[in-house]
Amino acid sequence: MKYKDKEGRVNTGITDGPETGMPSPESPVSDSTASERKGVGLGIDAGGTYTDAVIYEFSENRVLAWAKSPTTHEDYAKGIRETLGILLDKVQDHVVLGIGLVSLSTTLATNAIVEDTGGRVGLILIGYDPYNVRKIGFEPKATIRGRHSIEGDEMEPLDEKGARRAADDMLRAGVDAFAVSSEIGVRNPRFERRVREIIRERIELRGKTPDGGALQGAMLRRSMVPIVLGSELTDELNCVKRANSAYLNARLIPLVRDLFFSLKKILSELSVTAPVMVVKGDGSLMSEAVAVSNPIEMVLSGPAASAVGGVWLSGAKSGCIVDMGGTTTDVAFVENGFLKYSKKGARIESFRTAVRTVDVHTFGLGGDSHIVYEDGAKRVTIGPRRVAPLCWLAARYPSVLNGLDRPRKRKGDELLVQPADFFLLRRDGKRRDMHPQEQTILEILREEGPVHILDLSRRVGAYGASLVRTERLEAFGDVIRAGLTPTDVLHAKGELSLWNQEASKRGVALYAKRAGVSPKRFMETVLEEFYRTLLAQLFWFVLNEQEDGGKREEAGSFCDRLVSHIVFPKKAVEISASIKIPVVFIGAPAKSIASGLKNYVQAEINVPEYHEVANAVGAITGGVTENVTVLIRMHHDGFVAYAPGENRYYSKLEDAKREIVGIVREEAEKRARRAGAKRFGIDINVHDREASVTDNERIYLETVVTARLNGIPSIVEH
Repeated sequence: MKYKDKEGRVNTGITDGPETGMPSPESPVSDSTASERKGVGLGIDAGGTYTDAVIYEFSENRVLAWAKSPTTHEDYAKGIRETLGILLDKVQDHVVLGIGLVSLSTTLATNAIVEDTGGRVGLILIGYDPYNVRKIGFEPKATIRGRHSIEGDEMEPLDEKGARRAADDMLRAGVDAFAVSSEIGVRNPRFERRVREIIRERIELRGKTPDGGALQGAMLRRSMVPIVLGSELTDELNCVKRANSAYLNARLIPLVRDLFFSLKKILSELSVTAPVMVVKGDGSLMSEAVAVSNPIEMVLSGPAASAVGGVWLSGAKSGCIVDMGGTTTDVAFVENGFLKYSKKGARIESFRTAVRTVDVHTFGLGGDSHIVYEDGAKRVTIGPRRVAPLCWLAARYPSVLNGLDRPRKRKGDELLVQPADFFLLRRDGKRRDMHPQEQTILEILREEGPVHILDLSRRVGAYGASLVRTERLEAFGDVIRAGLTPTDVLHAKGELSLWNQEASKRGVALYAKRAGVSPKRFMETVLEEFYRTLLAQLFWFVLNEQEDGGKREEAGSFCDRLVSHIVFPKKAVEISASIKIPVVFIGAPAKSIASGLKNYVQAEINVPEYHEVANAVGAITGGVTENVTVLIRMHHDGFVAYAPGENRYYSKLEDAKREIVGIVREEAEKRARRAGAKRFGIDINVHDREASVTDNERIYLETVVTARLNGIPSIVEH
């Protein structure tokens, strides 16, 4: 049976947006919509390693100033405050007062999911079968009866008593948010909506009883207790993805509320009164109101902003955007001006979600990847562990230079640790299960600042340097490990000058002495390994952009072998390679890395101006994008349309199409305005899907009506 799409585009009068002259939603990311914008914007990227910020002038399409400082994961606002303080000192007061829009990209949502932080959420599943319930690992959760067919018809009534009982149990357990997902909620959301009403009733009732507990006071207001419905968050049919998304969304809400509160306080202190928007995982922007209610959309916000910024700064229509970060390298694909999106939804750790994101290939190689010399194998490895660069550490703590200059004996257990590793207190951990040695480590670092691994081993009385108990302290974020990184190698070579070059040189000298080579040769070895890893990943991404499964694994092995021959050539065989699509490098070390890459591969490599802060540029230059899709299918003697909020029934297909076109248009406009769009264009498409039974016979399956909207965010003009 072969499938065929019959496409129809709605005529002018429906496709035209509220404003004329707007780019259509099919316009490429790099299309110069800056000509439609006026005024000044502030872009902020709170990344995994650094927080970047730019002031962008839209009328002239240029960066006025930029700044960068380390991200403070324990309190994102602290790093943002430091970066903005540096940035705003670079411009005159009238520029600051003229800022009309602030836009933020951040790793907060992704990190919160990975680190299992956020609010305590109660999950209520409606009509889920036991098999799917077992796939959802969140607690507390409850399953209640109530089922719909795949067509949206009621098969079993909602168990309202069960819903009340589940809500009461969860409130007693101290949850501060709810997530509700019906197994077939996208085909009929009525049960989810009724459970939301029941939860609100139980919250109010509990507030009137003596045992109201933590819910007394302001939290008793219904609007303060988030209740997330899976059907309102996504139209994903996969019920496990939908439940995961609803739960994680509810858990993130208090964190995002706190972030906005802190950010707006900082901006107010700096005399910036502009509205704040946030980058979504697909690279588009959403308002504060949408971000607080749908924070799951912020997953992979940072990589999306990098891709948008790389395209914007370079003007690339096709190719790869390679973001060289501190912790990882992210690669995104652009074709005909469009960023490619993930078809499967974002996956964070073991959780597959229904969040639409840019399709980004991430691997553990960055400017701050730990360089490790293995004595036994006589080889260098890089990453995936991230450490603080020595140059950064010494810039903040000059005494580190003394630790790097002290001669170290090469014997025994000392060879099992790296010669330039230090530890620095990040925050005081206060856990009951701490080992006495862990407590001692924290006390020493609190009193003395950064301490070399060998000195720390001696001070805590460890049997050997490799046995110092730092692993859990690092995992919990109590201490930071510092060591030699590619960033240090670039500092030592004089190709990068962000912090203390002398610390990097001394660190390289320690490693070179252990390896028995000159510092120059050791740096060459490090960069060869860096380029080997980078090229293998880049080749894999380009070759397999369309592949999946076993073919990808097979190609990975091929790429590793190919690149090893290119970087470490054999005398009898000469292998060369070229990449036939443009490659755009962004990130702080992009210029140095791109320059060295040309020694190994032929490619059109572009390092745009302001590559150091492309993420922040992407945050402020993004637009508002909304997609609304409604499915029309045969239903008994007529048709049903699964419209937002409710199902609609028709006797004739043409009547259904005509009304649904208006509904998707209205819904897209409503979402765009709530997301912060000022002007926008809408494109509406109607697709009839048919199946060929024989060469001469086709049967109707369904109609898909889609509204795609592109808009420009509202910028306050001063």
